[in-house]
Amino acid sequence: MEELLFKRGVISLIFSVPTALIFIAVNKNEPNPYMDEIFHIPQAGNFCHGNFTHWDNKITTLPGLYITSQTILSIIAFLSNNSLVELCNVQWLRFTNIIFALCCFFVLKEIILVLNVSNMSAPPRTDKNKMASDDKKSSSNNAMEKSLSKEFNIKADAMALTLLNFPLLYFFSFFYYTDVGSTCFVLLSYLLSLKKYHFFSAVSGTVAIFFRQTNVVWIFFVFANSCLEFLSAQNLTESNDRGLLQALFDVILGGLNNFWKLLLTFYPYLSVFVGFVVFVYKNNGLVVGDRTNHEVSLNFPQILYFSIFVMFFSCHLLTRYKQFVVSIKKRNIWFCILTFVAMFLMVHHFTMAHRYLLADNRHYTFYVWRKIINRSWYSRYMLIPAYFLSWMIMYNEMSKSNKKIWIFLFILCASVVLIPQKLLEFRYYIVPYILFKLHLPVSSFKELALEYFMYLLVNGFTFYMFLFKPFSWVDHSLQRFMW
Repeated sequence: MEELLFKRGVISLIFSVPTALIFIAVNKNEPNPYMDEIFHIPQAGNFCHGNFTHWDNKITTLPGLYITSQTILSIIAFLSNNSLVELCNVQWLRFTNIIFALCCFFVLKEIILVLNVSNMSAPPRTDKNKMASDDKKSSSNNAMEKSLSKEFNIKADAMALTLLNFPLLYFFSFFYYTDVGSTCFVLLSYLLSLKKYHFFSAVSGTVAIFFRQTNVVWIFFVFANSCLEFLSAQNLTESNDRGLLQALFDVILGGLNNFWKLLLTFYPYLSVFVGFVVFVYKNNGLVVGDRTNHEVSLNFPQILYFSIFVMFFSCHLLTRYKQFVVSIKKRNIWFCILTFVAMFLMVHHFTMAHRYLLADNRHYTFYVWRKIINRSWYSRYMLIPAYFLSWMIMYNEMSKSNKKIWIFLFILCASVVLIPQKLLEFRYYIVPYILFKLHLPVSSFKELALEYFMYLLVNGFTFYMFLFKPFSWVDHSLQRFMW
């Protein structure tokens, strides 16, 4: 027990010490609202002053961030004997995202435990006919189970800490953006669904939608995954050796045969979807503010960019290249050719650039587009083999511990979220990336160390660039690099 507490104490220090130092440095070097904070912080200020009727039309998301921030700061104000208005400043509003980040840690750890508890290698159970003669062996097995449980708890802590340091999620924990809170409530909804608390899962999903409307897709993912679990428990879904079309047929048939059971069990999610449809109808669209710069598009290459993004931040998976080579050899040559053709058509006919991407040199995506994707007329086509390999590696890794129908559901939801987005924005990849990572086979401590070190290098670079490499625009305003 003492060893467990000591290891958890070390993990807590690994996160809290650098986080506290970075938070101080960010607020010292950039004490004023920066980038999108110039919209979010004044809007939160209006809520803190009780002005709920004012709305900045530049803001396109619902007011989930401001409501939850106001709630958190109200609690802090009560405990510290301060006024809410007094605490509603840049530093304290940014601090609310640190709280969301901490919540992400505990939610991530619980998801890891729930998803992997059945896969832990426990010793065989004692034969019922030999219970009397095997008491010593049983006690030995129980001790081994406890040892495995402790070891996996530590590994779950380490995996959650590593994911918490995922550069996109970690970076925006220090700024007043919607991303960390949005991710937190999506993951919480997923965790509650895995634990069969579907009403509370739907409530958390509703809050997630109030942070970002497109989270309705991930709540559909949560709902659909719950339905698959329900059908699987009744042996109504496919074994992994059957084709995808047969798997889809089995799910549809199983769903129709158990329609009323599914409805009675999962109606809270359906209430969320009905409410969302009503909102879209009344609002005459998904976006609540500036719609001219947030139009729906068919940006199919987004799903290709996502695969490269995943491989960049999961480069430790390349240590398993031998397994990948074996799996790629098993692929049908026609499947590979058709995939290449589909990717070529996506790149050729649907590559597009939002005017924000072309105009704002403060974001790294500006340089990714300019120096890699659009460097020359042929550079975008040269990336197609990388897209193909990235998706093959991703599929190979997911297929080790997930059924085909789950992989199809994940790719479908990721596509629905990403493809309509004209703007190349890495923040949109946070939730699908984390869900992808959560559903991979459990990493070894060596792989976790490699992944954590990679995240550490990227975080060190991005915070160094933000804090110590500012630059000036032609109007002499000071600007900083960020995701």
